[in-house]
Amino acid sequence: MDLLIDGYLAQTFGPRDAASYFARLLRVDARLLRPTAPQEWPHSFFITSPAVLGIPPSLSINGQPAWLLDYAIRQVGTVVPQRPWSPRHSLNRQSHTTSMKMPIFFVHEDRVNLGLPLVKAVAGDREALLGAGTAAPLGNCSSTYIRINVGVLSSDTMRLVETVR
Repeated sequence: MDLLIDGYLAQTFGPRDAASYFARLLRVDARLLRPTAPQEWPHSFFITSPAVLGIPPSLSINGQPAWLLDYAIRQVGTVVPQRPWSPRHSLNRQSHTTSMKMPIFFVHEDRVNLGLPLVKAVAGDREALLGAGTAAPLGNCSSTYIRINVGVLSSDTMRLVETVR
């Protein structure tokens, strides 16, 4: 498995933007990372080096602290391509420049399946999620903003697409 090809982040943002994210997060060239997948966490990408400052490790692999970077893509569900967010105006770039945070995954207790159906999230049903009662690894802050790009096709756009076919 290759982190920059088979991972959810690479599938979501593309290999180049995923590499840029890991490089900013870990302050190393992402191509030099040698992730490992421990038996108890199948389909995952963990690193033991470099250490992620300010974030407690997810687990220990062969006595070394390890951090979860990503999961290998599985042919279940849909990965919605995204562009990394950046401020529209250069004046806002400095005020929005922050340190990168570790990725947050909604992982089931089986450590294989990912995601939480919207119906369950709205109902507050999170029992199947690993660590549902613990805080997400946000570093020294208690909350964060998450931006997800969503494209919606109008009926006029759908007619145009059908006409072009």
